[in-house]
Amino acid sequence: MMRALSALAGSLLIPCVYQIMIEMGFSSRVALLAGIFTILDNSLVIQSRVIMLDSCVIFLTYLSILCYLKFYHCRNKAFSETWHKWLILTGVALGCLLGIKYTGLFGLAFIGILTLCDLWQLMGDIELALVDLSLHILLRGIYLLGIPVLFNISLFYIHLLLLTQSGPGDAFVSKAFRSSLQSTHTPHPQIETLPNSTLLRYGTHLTLRSVDLACWLHSHPHLYPLKYPDGRGSSYQQQVTCYEFKDSNNVWAVRRPGDPNNAAICNDTSPIKNNDTIELVHMASNKLLNSHDVAAPLTPVNQEVAAYINYSAQFVPYLHWRLDVASSGPGDLIFWSPGQPLKLKLIHEQSKQALGVREH
Repeated sequence: MMRALSALAGSLLIPCVYQIMIEMGFSSRVALLAGIFTILDNSLVIQSRVIMLDSCVIFLTYLSILCYLKFYHCRNKAFSETWHKWLILTGVALGCLLGIKYTGLFGLAFIGILTLCDLWQLMGDIELALVDLSLHILLRGIYLLGIPVLFNISLFYIHLLLLTQSGPGDAFVSKAFRSSLQSTHTPHPQIETLPNSTLLRYGTHLTLRSVDLACWLHSHPHLYPLKYPDGRGSSYQQQVTCYEFKDSNNVWAVRRPGDPNNAAICNDTSPIKNNDTIELVHMASNKLLNSHDVAAPLTPVNQEVAAYINYSAQFVPYLHWRLDVASSGPGDLIFWSPGQPLKLKLIHEQSKQALGVREH
């Protein structure tokens, strides 16, 4: 079904080209030849077979030109019903064109040039009354500019009215726009604790999402390259990123500081207090969250964050993070409500810097 629209637009382009040639004064044989050439154009055939908007854009561009040519041939019947009909249809075609893709502005510019040439001819008609000339300019402005703009705004209005839920594309829109969406597919960070408990405890499995970029703290079994293209070296540890989609690799567990070479989660389920020093274990890879004095891959002024791998090369891990919950005082137990975001900071004990992410 998704290919049907592209295929339909590609099919309708053929008679549209034929009619344009007829309106330009060519014979039916020449128009037929133009239609055949359009059918045999490889690029147009491919555009009609893929799920893309280009086929619709091409068709609506040609449709706008056809409607304008129909209108232009009614110039001797100014302000007649047919004259208004084709001018309005030109505006509607331009509105659809802009609503699909903003490259349609080139089509609007082309129709605008034709309109200016038409108005220039009307200005040279000494028999045309000033009132009629003003009406010509006004109606062209309303139909060829007003309708496309109104149509485009209406499409956005309907789009925003119907699509109110957040989704997997949230990371590509601004923070202000994300805040206006109802959070369903991309929920607030939720913490999974022991049953019937509202205390944050050791052993908790959780996901951590950046407030600024709506992406989750994430790791996967890929390593930082030994050397970057600019010649800088890395720790060659497991990558830690910020991922905008829900994924099993976003899940971490909280544990007390322990053996850096053993990421096992013990049976300790005692409550965590604000400002406690903790370690985070990546559940999918069983690696500990680590930061050290190595430049980050994208922002060298910041420290790299990685999942620690013991290479037995005397690489000192810095795995300790201090939990800083804004709504709690030092030493307070940390309570949370299911479905509600718990705002917190992770302060790296060795560097005294907060864990964060920057947009690129």
